Amino acid sequence: MRTISGLALRAADGRPVARANVLIQYCQINVDRGDIDVLGNPSMYTKTIGTGKIVLFRNGRRIDGTWSRASWGATTKYKDVHGKPLPLAPGGTFVLLVRPGVGA
Repeated sequence: MRTISGLALRAADGRPVARANVLIQYCQINVDRGDIDVLGNPSMYTKTIGTGKIVLFRNGRRIDGTWSRASWGATTKYKDVHGKPLPLAPGGTFVLLVRPGVGA
């Protein structure tokens, strides 16, 4: 279930906002001084081409693995620690793109 500051996030009808998969994808994140908001703050650029670590939470389990994406038009591939494709459970996925070193 999705939470914000420890409180359950609920849809307008009261149902909890939840998905069958929560995937944490570790990516390089850098300041992008070429994209400035109305208050003068630079945005952040998340690099999703290349490879990195993932943690998938599915069916009450934590599964470690890796991600890879060869180019802008390519699909991101997820594999377990043994290099086998990592299927996602039906029911939707929350994907969190985070810096390396953020705990999971």
